[in-house]
Amino acid sequence: MNKLPLVTMAFGIKRTFIKRDVALLSSMECRLQLIQANPRKDWLRFLFNKTRELFMCLWFVPQSKWVISWFNDYHCFFLILFAKIFKVKSLIIVGGYDAVCNTTIDYGLFSKANLRQQIARWNYNHCSEIWVVHQSLAYGCPISNQQKHITSGIKTFLPDLRTPIVEVPTVYDSTFWKSSGEEKDSIVLTVGIINDKRTYDVKGIDVFLELAKKMESYQFIIVGISQQLIHLLTPHQLKNLEFHPTCTQDKLRKFYQKSQFYFQGSTHEGHPNVLCEAMLCECIPIGRRVFGIPDIIGSTGYLFDCSKHLEPMMAFIHSADSSLGIQSRNRIMNQYPITKRVDAFHAFFQSSNN
Repeated sequence: MNKLPLVTMAFGIKRTFIKRDVALLSSMECRLQLIQANPRKDWLRFLFNKTRELFMCLWFVPQSKWVISWFNDYHCFFLILFAKIFKVKSLIIVGGYDAVCNTTIDYGLFSKANLRQQIARWNYNHCSEIWVVHQSLAYGCPISNQQKHITSGIKTFLPDLRTPIVEVPTVYDSTFWKSSGEEKDSIVLTVGIINDKRTYDVKGIDVFLELAKKMESYQFIIVGISQQLIHLLTPHQLKNLEFHPTCTQDKLRKFYQKSQFYFQGSTHEGHPNVLCEAMLCECIPIGRRVFGIPDIIGSTGYLFDCSKHLEPMMAFIHSADSSLGIQSRNRIMNQYPITKRVDAFHAFFQSSNN
């Protein structure tokens, strides 16, 4: 009996959207081999991990029909290198960090002209195909450049790149992310993995706190902030502010289900998964007008710019029709069904046979 073709996938931290792709690929007509490259800051662990990845790639890539890397970084260099040597079709999925440069806060793969950036450029030039979760990660977001001087877009950094780029957004399980059916509370929620000051700034927590100060009748909740950053919140002494660490999917869904509004203040983020999850749970979205956020929200919520944003945002919160929550859910269900990503994987696999 012939074995199913092998797909080798590399990634760093196993985020929810990566787990979703692992589940999708596992359900398809293929075998799946995972190579997890845990990020390490100390050099000894870093070198140990890279050596481990080298031997894993050397073993599994020649046996593979396709290789996939979630994000472009050190962890996919050996994957792409051996895929090129052994003529295996390769895919890099870009999420955001690997297509931006914000020198103000030293954020983005292209923020420093170092070895890491050179490897990333080589990876982009030598993989078979690139997926971006939103087209702004391919061609740039002019609004974020105007407002925050954030340079973005793979083609901005590599104008002569010949590798084909395809927009393939992440997708969501609407049977899990859904409303409880109960009346929502007067809560404005924001969610993120906020482990350092840089991410705190990227997520727009400063705007979130400004809004909380002016809207004392609403409860404001931050989920995902680390204990080390609580000192940034406590000086504000806001009685209407709650903060919680990263939690399970089940608990996160409960936060979405009880919150009337969801706030996405990211200065740069290709396609925020938490925004889509919240909208599926019928939260009314409020988001910054950058990258993929406007395409996600459409006309179902409120979009703001970084100047003169608080007063109209407050007016929207006070007057928003509750039907916007249902419209938000319907928009995500229609725009990002799981079948769309399954079809994209099938198309990628099929193209290698042509």
